[in-house]
Amino acid sequence: MQSLRNSNEPHHLESFSNYRTLMKMQTILFVLVLSINLVSCVINDCPQYNKPTVSDGGYTAKSFLAFSAKLVSKFENKAGRLAQLPAALLAENADVVCLNEQKYPYVYSSIHDGTTNNLLTANSSPCPFILTITLLWCMRRCTEITTIKGIIECDKENKCNAWKNLKQECITCVGAEGASRARSCIKTQQVNVAGNMILSKYPITKAESMFFVSDKQANREGKLIVEIAGRTIACTKIQTARNAAYYEPETKQLFSSSWAVENLSQAKCILSNFEQQEKALLMGDLECGPAIPSNNIREEHELSYNNLTIQFDSPYVSDVGQQTNRVEKHYHYTRDAERLQRSTNLLGMI
Repeated sequence: MQSLRNSNEPHHLESFSNYRTLMKMQTILFVLVLSINLVSCVINDCPQYNKPTVSDGGYTAKSFLAFSAKLVSKFENKAGRLAQLPAALLAENADVVCLNEQKYPYVYSSIHDGTTNNLLTANSSPCPFILTITLLWCMRRCTEITTIKGIIECDKENKCNAWKNLKQECITCVGAEGASRARSCIKTQQVNVAGNMILSKYPITKAESMFFVSDKQANREGKLIVEIAGRTIACTKIQTARNAAYYEPETKQLFSSSWAVENLSQAKCILSNFEQQEKALLMGDLECGPAIPSNNIREEHELSYNNLTIQFDSPYVSDVGQQTNRVEKHYHYTRDAERLQRSTNLLGMI
């Protein structure tokens, strides 16, 4: 594995994965806004990935970019960052991009139809109109509450049953749009719940999308696994470190009411996916990393990081602060030269 650290978030372990798109970049990013994740779930989808026998098609992907877009309302200046992001991504000219929060001819996310670049048809709205209006009226006493934990508790206290009755897509959409724009989630649309997207210059010959767990969550994470130019690429974001007490109603018991336990479970799930897998590249916001005191970098979910590096190499820890151009280790069985673009201009902008 190779990893890329966000220069604004040096404590995060950032890695790499592949992607593709048939639309204009602005359209892709609009879809991403509707798909950003404010949700999580129960770890049960960790089968070993069976790499198909596919040709590289004569393509060689050498440069990879992982970027956390953070296009959700809780981050300031979403509209301004969205306007700048297409040009910034194109300027990096990476062969494969993994987005979490040049025009690329191929794109894949959970709301795209496999390898065809086509968006899945939206047949319904994330939040049904009558149900949503009824629940909003019941929860009017919760309008001053700003934390997810507080809103969930307010829903329970007022016996509105919003959590119970709303679909995952509605919870995610409202979380991404914010309370002031919640009504926009009544429109017919697809919602990319986990918020991951892969862009690629080269054809995607196989694509899978899955959540880490099957339960409904306010911060639901997932992963994309694709084949590009003969390489297996995973694009994911796993659970962040949070100061708040664990608030996910349906996964409290599963993860012992601990964000760290959830993060570790997701890291182990990824290891299970790629056990014995050659040439696997892991990209995304992995929300874990070791302490590097000499560079004023604090640890974050370090146990998860230690588990991931059993199988994957992390050059931006071993070569912290340097642009990397060296032989990298991809699991135990293969060594492969990769040029890693640090993309400091892009990462420093957002």
